[in-house]
Amino acid sequence: MDLNEYQERAHKTAIYRDRIRALGNAAEHAGDNSYLMMLLDLSYVSLGLAGEAGEFANKVKKLIRDTGAITMQDRLRLIDELGDALWYISDAARILGVDLEIVAGSNLTKLANRAESGTIKGSGDER
Repeated sequence: MDLNEYQERAHKTAIYRDRIRALGNAAEHAGDNSYLMMLLDLSYVSLGLAGEAGEFANKVKKLIRDTGAITMQDRLRLIDELGDALWYISDAARILGVDLEIVAGSNLTKLANRAESGTIKGSGDER
């Protein structure tokens, strides 16, 4: 399966849209409803992504604190959290109107450019 197929199939499980539509309808007087809807959608997936990243990080923290090795069960739990994060990333890309393949390719291009210019280390978006 490629990333675009994943994105299409994953979106079929997006159940938050009914609640977002209700919020959008309640706030119709705010102006451009399509803009409002996009912001509400992006807010939802941003919060979900942050939550999943936090769950992943918490599991890693507990591995550091509690264990001396990573078991297969630990790996499976971490993989599960990565999958959940991927779902939110995928839907964020869909909301922005871009295929997940484009997001991945763009990121690889950015990293290659940084490697070529010697700016992999450091901080800031524009390096």
